[in-house]
Amino acid sequence: MGFLSPGAVPLRYKKRKGKEGNNSPRPEKRSRSSSVDVSSSAESTPTSSRSSTPSPTRRKSAPLHPPPPPPPQSLSQFSYNLSPLELLPTELVQKVFLLSTNLSLPLASPRLHHLLADRFLQLKILSSAYNHPQALTDLISRRFFNAHILHTCESRYGPLDLTGVSIPARLLKAPFSREHLGLLAELATRGATLDPADCETPAQGLRQAIKLRCTSAISILVGVLGVRCSPETVALGIEAELPMQGHGSMEQLMQACSKRSDASIWWAALGATSRFDGNNLKIEPGVIGEVKKEMLEYLLKTATPPGEVLGAIGAIMIR
Repeated sequence: MGFLSPGAVPLRYKKRKGKEGNNSPRPEKRSRSSSVDVSSSAESTPTSSRSSTPSPTRRKSAPLHPPPPPPPQSLSQFSYNLSPLELLPTELVQKVFLLSTNLSLPLASPRLHHLLADRFLQLKILSSAYNHPQALTDLISRRFFNAHILHTCESRYGPLDLTGVSIPARLLKAPFSREHLGLLAELATRGATLDPADCETPAQGLRQAIKLRCTSAISILVGVLGVRCSPETVALGIEAELPMQGHGSMEQLMQACSKRSDASIWWAALGATSRFDGNNLKIEPGVIGEVKKEMLEYLLKTATPPGEVLGAIGAIMIR
């Protein structure tokens, strides 16, 4: 091994100096501070110097893991003191609900309603209510019960027999949406019937359907569920000018009415002046207006006119 003399230049420095050149100056490195100084100095220059190209901004890199979603409902959102049951974990509260068979437990508090609003739990409760008409009557009256829940439950646990189950009142009244009418027909085909203790709700729903001229609802209420029609309801159908034949027609209303010879029906067909008293139609006899010829002909073929309208019918025939 040899030793370098004091005045000798190291070989490594010679190679680096050869690459850069003998007299070429070394390039200046732009630091962050210099870019800041340039931008700050640009602000102090006149307007003409501001047209220089701005320095590119660094993009923020997306986080590797997104932040966790907030909890659906925290305990601090409740303004009342929670009971010991509400403070239990969700799994334990659902277990208590299944063992208690108390269908009103979700209605006890907003916290319990939130914990027990689970689709799997709803299907489990429905499967446990098979062959229990009273429990099924309570379940199908809940808002969560719809045609999709019904089909999902039957696909997992078998056909649902609704014999002895009462149809909920919420499906018998307006608004008659397509979903409500579809569910109403599904329940009726599985054996569900009207509540014998509540005769006013179906009659009120039928009057609403006639006013809205909803022939689908009229057909289900009268043709499927067997809602009976009063003479005033038939007169209301005449005033609404329902079609004479087909689903939800005057023919169905007349077949569901046992008093076809009632004077109010005939006066309505003769075009008598009418007025509404709440949901009921009041006919003022003796005042003849525009005659419903098709309805009058149908009545003359299927029913016997009362004596009080014979004079009006004779006057129309003379004309």
